[in-house]
Amino acid sequence: MPEMKMLYERLKNKIIRYVSKSIGQAKYVQTKIDCGVLKSLYLSSRIWLTKKVRLEQLGVIYKKAVPVIALVIILMMMIVPLTALGNQDQTPPDSVYNDKEETGNGDSGPKTFIVTVAASPEEGGTVSGAGEYKKNDEATVTATANEDYEFAGWTDAGVEVSTNTSFSFKISEDRDLVANFTEKEVETQTMLTVEEPITYELSLSVGPEGSGTVSGAGFYEDGTEVQIRASTNEGYEFVNWTENGAEISSAADYTLIMPESDLHLVANFTEKEVETQTTLTVEEPITYELSLSVGPEGSGTVSGAGFYEEDVEVSVSATANSGYEFVSWTANGSEISNTADFTYEMPGEDVTLVANFVEMTLSTTVVDQTGLPSDNGVQPTYIDANDPSTGCTMYKIDSNNSGTYTFKNGEIEIEINVIGTESDQVVSWSSNTPVDYVFVKGGGGTGGNMYYYDPPSTGDSNLHAPINANN
Repeated sequence: MPEMKMLYERLKNKIIRYVSKSIGQAKYVQTKIDCGVLKSLYLSSRIWLTKKVRLEQLGVIYKKAVPVIALVIILMMMIVPLTALGNQDQTPPDSVYNDKEETGNGDSGPKTFIVTVAASPEEGGTVSGAGEYKKNDEATVTATANEDYEFAGWTDAGVEVSTNTSFSFKISEDRDLVANFTEKEVETQTMLTVEEPITYELSLSVGPEGSGTVSGAGFYEDGTEVQIRASTNEGYEFVNWTENGAEISSAADYTLIMPESDLHLVANFTEKEVETQTTLTVEEPITYELSLSVGPEGSGTVSGAGFYEEDVEVSVSATANSGYEFVSWTANGSEISNTADFTYEMPGEDVTLVANFVEMTLSTTVVDQTGLPSDNGVQPTYIDANDPSTGCTMYKIDSNNSGTYTFKNGEIEIEINVIGTESDQVVSWSSNTPVDYVFVKGGGGTGGNMYYYDPPSTGDSNLHAPINANN
């Protein structure tokens, strides 16, 4: 072992120095001791050691054993003749005691020292830097921890000298260095084991192919409620769910409990039966159009127009506008009825009916009353004419009835009030527009009294008809 060999060398040098100093100048001691003798001493020294003694302990032991071993050697040398040690060069004794070692050419060199390194425990790591160094050389020792160990420090004879894994120092003596390692603390880790749930496959299909669609297939744990659904395609209807031909449910939407095994279900569909439909053809009735109109335009209104079947009785009605009175219903110029409201039987053709109206005239001719002014103080002038020319727009009322009459599509309203008999009639009037002239005719005659208003008036009363319109 390298450590034991190094110990051997150091022990040899110590013995030489110690023996030389013990003998002194009186006698020269050979500087090289026979290897066989040293080996015998080395083997004898093992009685101090056991297999469990650490290397640093060995260093302490051999330091204590050197005086004893040296004393034994001196006693042997006093008994054994010096010639038994073999031929010797007669070199001055002083060369033994100085701090120089002889070189091969007669020169002397620096003194050398031994550095030993060891790991404790041995399995804790590796060390480097051991060897033979000259005095004042710088030595560097390095410790590397093995897995599961960590470096604790360098010690020399049990005394800590450094906590760095790499330690440098100057050589002044032999060094026995030990790299100490300690086991790393193993962290206790708690592992949580999560077991994957056991799932089973639910597969779904349809029959016959193309008859519908299904949903709900997948992987589920035992006891899971699973909603499955079957949807029909056009022309098919759902029948049931089956497993290996056995019916499971007749509902298209079904909730099942997943068993502790894979499961395959089939959604069964069947084609719809095509129903024979009897088509009832209903013929649309033949209708004809009844059109209604008025004459002249703006003289009145009509109602009852529309489409009717043949022989249908239709109620038609005619209403005269102000200043007009109904005359008759005609079709293609032929009178149908002289009643404004009547029932018309629809012929087998389209037809147009015309409601005919005439303007009403004011006939208030009585005896001559010239010389009697109206309540507005207007003196009438007798004019022997039916329609006097005044150069103004004339609104004619051919009626001897009191009432309100409209003109120009309702823009102008004139109200008259007739009082008296044909022998002595008096008229009053009002209008929503100013009037320049009012002509009051006599009964049956061609003449009448003309009342002139300057400025135009919107009403007057006590207008007299002529006493004798024929004169």
